[in-house]
Amino acid sequence: MEELKNAIQRQREICSGTSAVIVKNLTTGERIAFREREVFPAASLIKLPILFTLYKRKKEGFFLGERVRMEERHKVSGFGILKDLEPGLALTWKDLAVLMITVSDNTAANWLIDFLGMDAVNREIRALGLSETELNRKMMDAAAKERGLENKTSAADMERMYEAIRNDADSEEMTDILRRQQCNNKLPVFFGKHSGFAHKTGDLPGTEHDAGILYVKGQACFIAVLTKDLEDNMHGIRLNQEAGRLVYEYAGQERKV
Repeated sequence: MEELKNAIQRQREICSGTSAVIVKNLTTGERIAFREREVFPAASLIKLPILFTLYKRKKEGFFLGERVRMEERHKVSGFGILKDLEPGLALTWKDLAVLMITVSDNTAANWLIDFLGMDAVNREIRALGLSETELNRKMMDAAAKERGLENKTSAADMERMYEAIRNDADSEEMTDILRRQQCNNKLPVFFGKHSGFAHKTGDLPGTEHDAGILYVKGQACFIAVLTKDLEDNMHGIRLNQEAGRLVYEYAGQERKV
C-alpha cells in the first residue's frame, strides 16, 4: 500500500488548496490517511448523518412508507429535482431519502431536517463519535451562512460514518440507496460500468468531496477525498478522479488476505 500512498501524495501536491484523503482496505485492514482530522465545509456530505438519523427513526417504529405532500414552501434552490416539480406531489419519507442521496436534492434534505429536527441529527452525530461533524444550517440558507454558520466534517468522520452504516441493521437498505448515486463525476469516473460504489458527493465554491465504499473482486475499500480552498473546483474534481483511479487499480489486483 506504500506505493498507493506515494501516488496519491503526488496527486495531492498537484492540487491547489487543502486536501484530506483516507483509503482503507476493509478486507485486509490496510489503511493510508492524509490530514484525516482536518475540518472541511461538509457540503452535501452532511446528508449522510441525516439519512442515518432517519433510519434510526425507522427502528423506533416510524413507517418510511408514509406519504406526505410537497408544498411550495418546501422548495429550495441548488441541487435536486423537487424544486422543479408542481406542489401537491405525494412522496414517501424513503422517497425523500433516495432523492437527498442519489441526486443530492436540497429540498428533500431540508424537508427531512425539518421533520427529524436539527438537534436530533446532531445528537446522532455525537452518538456516532463524529467529533468534527456538525449540522449548523439547512441547505441553501444564505442568511445562516452570512452569520458564520457552516456544516462541517472531516475525512476521519466520514470513515466512521460509513463504518456505522456497514454495521447497522438497515445497512443493506442504506447501501442500496448509496449505490444508486447519480453524481458520479469524481471518484468513480474510472471505475467501469460494472463496479459497485456506494457513495455521496459534496461541493461548494472551492470545495469538492466524494466518499464511499468500493466493492470490487470480493473486496471492500473505503475511500474519502475532501478538498477546500481550491483555486479552481476542477482541481478538486481531478484529485478525486485520479485518487479513484489509483485505488481502483490497487483494489482490482488479485490479492490474498
